[in-house]
Amino acid sequence: LFIEKYPEFRGRDFYITGESYAGHYIPAITAYIAEQGNPDINLVASAIGNGLVDPYVQYPEYNKFSYENNLIGGIHSTILSAGFKLCQGLIWTRIWPLALMECQIMTTTILGFPLYPNFNVYDIRKKC
Repeated sequence: LFIEKYPEFRGRDFYITGESYAGHYIPAITAYIAEQGNPDINLVASAIGNGLVDPYVQYPEYNKFSYENNLIGGIHSTILSAGFKLCQGLIWTRIWPLALMECQIMTTTILGFPLYPNFNVYDIRKKC
């Protein structure tokens, strides 16, 4: 156990943080530590930045958000809706390699490639 090896950290404020796919794990880890009630671990807070918590719900929201903010047009959005439905179906049936591929294709179609993004994903008002 970490506390046994490093007793100088006993009782110090403890934060659990992460981003992206860590959104899958941070809530469970936080809940586990909180439920243990270990007085040596002073759990203060947890934080998730840009977390992928529920891909089934989150992936199609790229399309909706992009359309509502005039980043893509109506025809583009309609075509992407079909792709995101396939993405959701593959997630639902747990065909993970195909789900990842389809969901990433749809997302990349909106966002652009990382080296040549269609817009600034951190501030959509700015062009890249």
